[in-house]
Order: sequence, then structure tokens, then C-alpha cells
Amino acid sequence: MSFNTLPYLVFLPLAALAWLAAPRPARIWVLLAANGVFYAFGGTPGLAVFLVLAALLAWAGGLGIQRGRHPRAWLAGTLLACVALLCFFKYNRFFPALADGLAALGMPVSAGGWLLMPLGISYYTFTAVSYLVDVYRKKIPAEGNFLYLLAFTSLFATVTAGPICRAGDILPQLHAPARFEEGRVVNGLQVMLVGYFKKIAVADMLFKFVDTVYGNLPAYSGLTLTLAALGYGVYLYADFSGYSDIARGSALILGLRLPENFRVPYCAAGLGEFWDRWHISLSSWLKDYIYIPLGGSRKGAVRRVLNVLAVFVVSGLWHGVGLSFLFWGLLHGVGRVFEVLTGLGRRRTTGPVRWLHVALTFVYVNVCWVFFRCENLADAFYVLTAQFAGGDVIAQCRAAVAAGFDATPLLMLGYGAFCVLAVCLLTAWDAWRVRGLAGGGAEIAFARLGTARRWVLYYLFLAFIFAAFLMQNGYLVGSASFAYGGF
Repeated sequence: MSFNTLPYLVFLPLAALAWLAAPRPARIWVLLAANGVFYAFGGTPGLAVFLVLAALLAWAGGLGIQRGRHPRAWLAGTLLACVALLCFFKYNRFFPALADGLAALGMPVSAGGWLLMPLGISYYTFTAVSYLVDVYRKKIPAEGNFLYLLAFTSLFATVTAGPICRAGDILPQLHAPARFEEGRVVNGLQVMLVGYFKKIAVADMLFKFVDTVYGNLPAYSGLTLTLAALGYGVYLYADFSGYSDIARGSALILGLRLPENFRVPYCAAGLGEFWDRWHISLSSWLKDYIYIPLGGSRKGAVRRVLNVLAVFVVSGLWHGVGLSFLFWGLLHGVGRVFEVLTGLGRRRTTGPVRWLHVALTFVYVNVCWVFFRCENLADAFYVLTAQFAGGDVIAQCRAAVAAGFDATPLLMLGYGAFCVLAVCLLTAWDAWRVRGLAGGGAEIAFARLGTARRWVLYYLFLAFIFAAFLMQNGYLVGSASFAYGGF
């Protein structure tokens, strides 16, 4: 089940009502049932066994670390098991004989001949790893009830694409009494509204053009490739931050508070600041569980540089298989090292100088996104070089839109205008958050608006969502799955 489908809009209120109405001893069973229904609709149901296995490993490991005689051995063993499970499913294409053997036992395989990856395995594996390490560090006690740990790692709002939550933040909320609070539900709906606008009116609409161009790169050149590259950067932000908003809003309706995962990242004045604003839960995870254990900045300049590069290499490999992902991570790592060595990451700039840094960061990040999107390095270098060649941009854009959006010339023009207006509205919304709220969340932004302006904004977001639905061939469903659901 995906957030951008009508079944989810039916599922969420039913799950919330059942969760809030159930007696306290039965609430955890209600949440587990909701998680199971969501997961069963989201992928191959048989693969849910690996979600349970990861939670069981974390639960047993946590108790062993806390109660056993050799906590370090318990930590090493359970971490190795969890990470090995993740690596096998992400990289089993490199072990065809083993994959074929498991496929013969009934495990589902992809068209490429490798085993299908369980939905959200990267996210709940990272969640399990953080839980084990935090228990070992004595930041939190081990969870004695397996059902609560399973509910935490499989929470339907986060299991597909995060945010990567910490057990110390969520488990106490699961144990606390559930109360209905009107203001919290309103905040949840506000955050979800912004998330659906980002996903349906911005990401899904841009996806039609961007995916068509990237799907047939030799047919395009010049400014068309530049527009596609920039469009992909906006698409990825709108898609992933939209998912995170819907996840956070859904949790608020249940009475759970999830960490904010995006804080206007394209207004960052440097790569360090960008990663403090983009996919915050992953950035903080990499910092706390890889960068700091490696020594952080405490072992001298050379060691710090190596640690920074190691973090971004891990980030690249976590996102996917292939040299393009590794190169994407290295580009960010090299850029971050440059900031560290020159001191740019520590300088606080204001006025025109800051906006110059914002522009340069935006350009660099979007160049890196080209490697993230392309299937191989050759395609990425083609995009980055052929955009400076000639080409009839109007004819190429018309052809790309016609291929991805079946409509008359007038409607294709309307599609282009709609995309521009939707991106402008998203930009204005983020600018308001930066200028007036220091990047505060959507619910805070709405609270700062007067009643009349708040309702105008509600209707404006809804109008864009409805118009996007109509333009997507008239079907009232999202046209594209969430980008980060595959990681």
C-alpha cells in the first residue's frame, strides 16, 4: 500500500480509530495488525518474514547486550547478522548461484534474475542497528517485550522509506497512553496536505518529463538536458520530502511524533549545511554510528578527511549498486572535504554572499544528482557535456512531454505551465519557511498564518492536487511510486 493511493486514505483513519479506541493491553496488537496490512499491500507478503527476522535479531541482541556476560560479542554478532541480511538482498545479483538456489525454494525473483528485496529493508535494518548500538552505549534500556520492538521497526508510517527513527524517541511513545487531541490531528492533516501537494502536484508531474528524457538520453541535447537535470533535483526533493511529510502527518494522527526529515535543503549555503537539512535522519545516523565511531574529527586532519570520505562512500553504497552511486557519494565526500580543509563549512555568511553560496551549492548538488539518476557513468557524463551542445529545445521538450503525457498541443502547454506554477508555489512555501521560521515544520508555518490566509493556502494546495490528478490521464491515483521506496 502506498501513501499516494486511495486505499491508504481509507486505511489511515480506520487504523487511527482502532489504535485510539483499543484498550491499552490490546493497542500493540492493533498497531501490529495495521503494520501487517500495510506491508502486505506494499510488496510480496512472503517477504514480511525478513522484517520479523530483523526485529527478532534486534530484540534478542538487545537483551543479550544488556544481560549477557559478553555484551561486545552480542553486539558484534547481531550487527553482523542484520547487516549481512541487508547486504544479501541488496547485492545478491552478484551471487547468481545462491540466488538461483533460493529461488528454487520459492523465493520471488525479479525480471533480472535476482531475488526481490523486501520492502523497506534498508530502513528497518538501520533502525535495528541504531537500537543495538544505543543499548550497548547504555543510552536506552533493552526492550523486554518483542511485540513493541516489532511494532517500532515495522511502523507503517516509516517502514517504506523512513525517516530512520531512534528507539529512544519512539518506544516510550508506544508505551504511553493513547489520547485523541484535536490540535494534533489538525497538525497531522496540515503536514499531510503539504506532502500530497509535493508528491502529486510537483513530483508526479515533473516525473513524466524527467523520466522520458533520462529514458532516452541520445534523443536529447542542449538546454533540454539541463531542464531534465534540474527537474530531477526538484522531483527528488518534492517526492522524498513529500513522503516524509505524509509519514510524519500520519504518525501525528496516531499520536506519535516522528523527527522532521527535510528542512528546506536547497537553501543550504554549503554541503555540510545541505546534509544537515536533507534526509536528516540518515545524515544523523551516519554521523552517530559511522563517523564518530571512526574517530570523527578527534584523530587529526588526515583521519578526519578519511572519515568524511568513508561516510559518503557508505551513503553511496547504501543507496544502490553500481559505480554511479559510488561516484555520487565520492563527489559529495570530496566537496565536503574541500569545505573542511578551506574552512568554508564553518563560516557564517549573510546577505548576497550567503545567496551566492546557496546558488553554488544548489548547482553542485544537482550535478551530483545526475550521477545518482543515471544507470552508468557514461550516461551521466553525456548529460553533463551534451547540455552545452546545440538543439531545438522547444521541439525536444514538446516531444518529451508528448511521449510522457498523452494530450493535445494545448493541453501539453497547460502541463508545462502547471509544472512551472507548482514549482513556484513550492519555492514560495519554502522561502516562507526559511525567511519567517528558520526552516520550521509545516504545522508551525500554518500556525503563523492568519485564519484567512491559512484557508486560502489550504484551497490552493487542494486545487493543485486535484488539477494534477485530472492531468494524469484522469485516473485518481498517483502515477509514480515514491522514489526512495526502492532503497
